[in-house]
Amino acid sequence: MLAALLFGCMGMPVLAEASDTIIIQQEPLGDDLILQIEEWDDLQIKEEEDDTDAASFRAAETETEETETESEIEETETESEMEKESGPVLPEEEAIYNILLIGTDRRDESWNGNSDVMILATINTAAEKIFLTSFMRDLYADIPERGVHKLNYAYAAGGPEMLVDTLESNYDLEIDNYAVVDFETMSKLIDIVGGVEITVKDEEVPIMNDYMTCMEEKAEKDFLDQGGTYKLNGMQAVAYMRVRFVGNNDYQRTQRQRDVLQALLKEMKDLDAGELLKIAGTSLLLVEHDIGMFQLFKLAGDLPQYLDYEIEESRVPYDGLFTSQNEMLVPDFEETIEKLHEMIYEGTDAMPETEE
Repeated sequence: MLAALLFGCMGMPVLAEASDTIIIQQEPLGDDLILQIEEWDDLQIKEEEDDTDAASFRAAETETEETETESEIEETETESEMEKESGPVLPEEEAIYNILLIGTDRRDESWNGNSDVMILATINTAAEKIFLTSFMRDLYADIPERGVHKLNYAYAAGGPEMLVDTLESNYDLEIDNYAVVDFETMSKLIDIVGGVEITVKDEEVPIMNDYMTCMEEKAEKDFLDQGGTYKLNGMQAVAYMRVRFVGNNDYQRTQRQRDVLQALLKEMKDLDAGELLKIAGTSLLLVEHDIGMFQLFKLAGDLPQYLDYEIEESRVPYDGLFTSQNEMLVPDFEETIEKLHEMIYEGTDAMPETEE
């Protein structure tokens, strides 16, 4: 190709071109000119080979850069997906995980039911403690977009999300997740671990038996005859948790709820990792929750460690830090929030900033 261009520039008439062969009508060329043309052709071939090699190298470089870019994009997408699925992993700098445990009196699917059990379970890895904080159903609550009501109205009106929002806004909390059970699912969960050991008072027995009659048609087989220390099955334990009119009314009922939860954790502590994993898998099918898959696996994997933590419990409102008004328990919010935060955020810098 280069030879054809040279001949045109030199005024030599080119009649036809077939591939790299040039047909010229002209007087015979001298040996020197023929040699120069052959040298130019050789140079062109070498230049074309060099151009081909350079193009191949550039193509290889481009392909490598594209592959590296695709790998970086895939890595970024993988990291993003993990972040989306991970949920609220326990941050090392905060070491706090709050999950709201909700027990409802829902008997059918027609409504949410009332939240008779509201326990904030706080895993504090810095203090190596689990804090169980009950919030009583008759607490004064400023419910977002609903105004002032008793606390358990939040769940009835807007489900777990509204209850979480209400507790967060009223007590300056950050709640990571929730888990909801009703009478039936709580009973099944307790049966899965083989029951819980509870000491029942004589005066609690007839009320427990009455509750069991309401929950199951043939409940007589589960009736207790008298007080004592028993390994309660699921139905019996739920009936015990519901006892309200023995002792100090609802104050005592929240204590029974925490007693059963602690007994449940104690039973789980005696199980090996395989049994715990099996129970966790079965339980997830029964419980309504908003925990991400990654977080579920993390919690399940760390459960044996958490079960060795010391357990502390409390109840809001705190004694001496509330008044009773219009059938509602009105806390001294400033002191209550301070006391609550000091307890559950012990040993960390994770306390939310209190709104002024």
